Amino acid sequence: MSAEQKKAQRGKGTGSIFKPLNSEGVPRKYWCIAYMSGGIRRYESSRSVLKEDAQRLLAQRLGDSAKGIVVTPQVGKLTLLEGVKAVLDQQRQEGVKSVVDNERFVQRHVYKFFPSSRLMSTITTAEVRDYITHRQRQKAANGTINRELEILRQAFTKAARGGRLLGQPDITLLPGNVREVFFEPEEFESVLAALREKYPQFPEYVPILQFTCATGWRMTSEVLSLEVSQVDMAEGIVTLRIGSTKSGKGRIVPMTEETRRILTEQLKSVETLKKEGIICPYVFHRTHGKKRGQRIKTMRIAYTKAVEAAGLPHRTFHDIRRTGIRDMIRAGNSEAVTMKFSGHTTRAVFDRYNITSVQDMRVAAARMDAYKKKRSAVLPFKKRAAK
Repeated sequence: MSAEQKKAQRGKGTGSIFKPLNSEGVPRKYWCIAYMSGGIRRYESSRSVLKEDAQRLLAQRLGDSAKGIVVTPQVGKLTLLEGVKAVLDQQRQEGVKSVVDNERFVQRHVYKFFPSSRLMSTITTAEVRDYITHRQRQKAANGTINRELEILRQAFTKAARGGRLLGQPDITLLPGNVREVFFEPEEFESVLAALREKYPQFPEYVPILQFTCATGWRMTSEVLSLEVSQVDMAEGIVTLRIGSTKSGKGRIVPMTEETRRILTEQLKSVETLKKEGIICPYVFHRTHGKKRGQRIKTMRIAYTKAVEAAGLPHRTFHDIRRTGIRDMIRAGNSEAVTMKFSGHTTRAVFDRYNITSVQDMRVAAARMDAYKKKRSAVLPFKKRAAK
């Protein structure tokens, strides 16, 4: 049978099996296949001298393509190092600030359990569960484990969409660690008082805590890094630039009376420093000593001492942010608007901050009592006379 007759017998979309010729016109050692996938003609070596192996590989590729799966010759050959690198590279391009931490977690934990040279196609759901158990035995928090699992999940999803994997393990995140801690007004005032008493040489610390509680912002990445150029007193707005927040998204936040008062005092301090020849670009800055006008990078030690002195140990900076968000909800703001103030991008994370306290439930109970009293004040129901 001639080559033309063989070609005529092959149906459209069934691919082909062949041995490519070398420069001297001699067939090479291994059988190769050709097939259509994703609208592109793909060529792949079977790495076998047996034609039957090439036929099985071609049937597999055509079957996957028929299911709508885009298949490439590199399918199943992607290593974990390559898959994770693609995720981290995308995070860098998008300006995700946590990419450095994510890379550190992968290096310290993921690659120690799954070697970076491991083919992703060989990692199973059971092994992922074993990894979770392994990290829990190391006393890692659920949030930390989820961070590592999310990187793995993104790596598998990206590889599958790109035609580098035909399947992926089931990677289910663990329930988040919900920290139900916040400050009541009198507790927060006691911390401020302790801070003033223990650190009178650092009066600049107090407005930082007040502003964080008033806005619900992240202290390190949003409050302490806030620059004078981002504050527009005339318009009454503060602008967080794109790339300056944890999510990488910018936002414009209007001032409240409290935040306007704090910002006014801080800008006066900036002007005072300017008259003394000190150029300070930061809203919250050092006001005394040799570091006057410099950015405040942290106040963790002073804060820890203050909460201990106030009888509230183990309270974190993030508890102040959580308090600010809860207070916005208590004030009657919608959750959608509050999320724009605080910078939350997902409802799941926001729900962990919107904590209902015993006091909130007491208020709800008082409202129910008031409602029932009002209802009982309505004229009583009159029985109809029997006919």
